[in-house]
Amino acid sequence: MMKPVSISDKDFVEGLGSGQKLSGGLDIYKNFTPNYVGAFSYKTDFAETEVDERRINLTRFPLCFPEKRTFFLEGSEIYNFGLGNGESFIPFFSRQIGLYKGQQIPLIFSTKIFGKLGNTNLAILGVKTNSSEGLLTGNFVAARAYQNILDQSKVGMIFTSGSPSGEKNSLFGLDLVYSTSQFRGDKSLSVGGWWVHNWNESNRGHHQAFGCMVDYPNELWDCRLIYGYFGDSLNPGLGFLPRNNVQNLSWRGSFQPRPQQGLFAGPIRQFFLKLKAVTSGTWPANWKRGTSGSFRSTSRRKAASTSSLDSAPSAIFFPTTLRSRKAYSSPPVLTIIRTIRSRPISLCRQISA
Repeated sequence: MMKPVSISDKDFVEGLGSGQKLSGGLDIYKNFTPNYVGAFSYKTDFAETEVDERRINLTRFPLCFPEKRTFFLEGSEIYNFGLGNGESFIPFFSRQIGLYKGQQIPLIFSTKIFGKLGNTNLAILGVKTNSSEGLLTGNFVAARAYQNILDQSKVGMIFTSGSPSGEKNSLFGLDLVYSTSQFRGDKSLSVGGWWVHNWNESNRGHHQAFGCMVDYPNELWDCRLIYGYFGDSLNPGLGFLPRNNVQNLSWRGSFQPRPQQGLFAGPIRQFFLKLKAVTSGTWPANWKRGTSGSFRSTSRRKAASTSSLDSAPSAIFFPTTLRSRKAYSSPPVLTIIRTIRSRPISLCRQISA
């Protein structure tokens, strides 16, 4: 498929009259197989791209805005790396291409292949940008491949090269994800680990990052553990990393019984008892930890019982050589709301700390 693009810009300057500039581009798509596609774009045009939503950043770390350019969205799911990273670390973030400090950088040409070949998912992207505002022409490469193994698992790698600022920057990483829906009979379980190394212009510090995640999402118990380490010299040129030189550890557990008999069997459908702990900071000091818990139950008559418990104790579960910062919160509040037939009865009680 071939799609030509024509762009006309007209400027008016008082005293000098108006001027018109014509430019154009070309997009070519080729299906090598039903599941494997190749694309080439000359002077890629993003005139129809939706603008970003306005957001207020109240932190000293950058915000992660989603990619909205169609050319980079196609096949982008293949670049998903590891488990549990979210917006804390993205090895390949396509918004680093064609954008620099909020300014658009023209793309001379872009080419990519993406799709699935048998049990292998492969994506390769190459982009060349034009010089703009003191920046030289840039060459960017991003490659991602992973192999499906067993029934629901995969092992893969990722490689990127290039930096919006023009500095030398490369990254290589490996990830492994094991998933099953037959753990202990009919339970679901996901275990994943990842590791990356970054080559940049810094010769000091740690250039590695690694992490793991264990997820047990089931009816009665829903638990998740996530850990991530990011070196002090980690600076992925084509990735998104809001903060380096940090370790993150988070744990979340939820107990969700469904009463089958007794006092609560009729009006209440399910209880939700949740506990969450988050620890982050540099090693071996300046760790911050917070815990929060909540209790909720759903009624068969669309009523709910809710309570919240938020606290942040100064003690932590790590060696005594670590430091912690104290945090205080309001006393826990327990609220119970119950509906019997059409007559609501509410009972509220506050428990002092």
